[in-house]
Amino acid sequence: MSDADRTAIARASARLVEAVNGSDVAGVMAVWADDGVMMPPGRPSVHGRQAIEESFRQLFSHSRFHFQFTASEIQVVGDIASEHITYVAEAWLDGASQPTRSRGKGLHLFRRVSAGAWVLVADLWNSDSIGTVGVRS
Repeated sequence: MSDADRTAIARASARLVEAVNGSDVAGVMAVWADDGVMMPPGRPSVHGRQAIEESFRQLFSHSRFHFQFTASEIQVVGDIASEHITYVAEAWLDGASQPTRSRGKGLHLFRRVSAGAWVLVADLWNSDSIGTVGVRS
């Protein structure tokens, strides 16, 4: 694994978090592969770019978030990479005045595409606590 690959994947994750924190659907989708799958906790998987985009549009229409990755471990094998993350999050759901706080973990799978860019092909996560928000991209 090259440092350049690890850096590119870390940057893609940082762009994803920045876009989620800014409720920026276009920014979120800039990281995703066309055939991606999102696996949110307690809900069915979301398959494909169009469905993932619609999911984020709906989510951002009534909620806002502040995620911070507290750790990241990246492994690269050929054109596939995994990133194990831990996070802390605040979510203002349905216009709430006070956030729900959460701490959790997740796994990103990336694929290298043309020109060495990395795209997100799978994202799954869950909260460390029952009954707290585990919603993110």
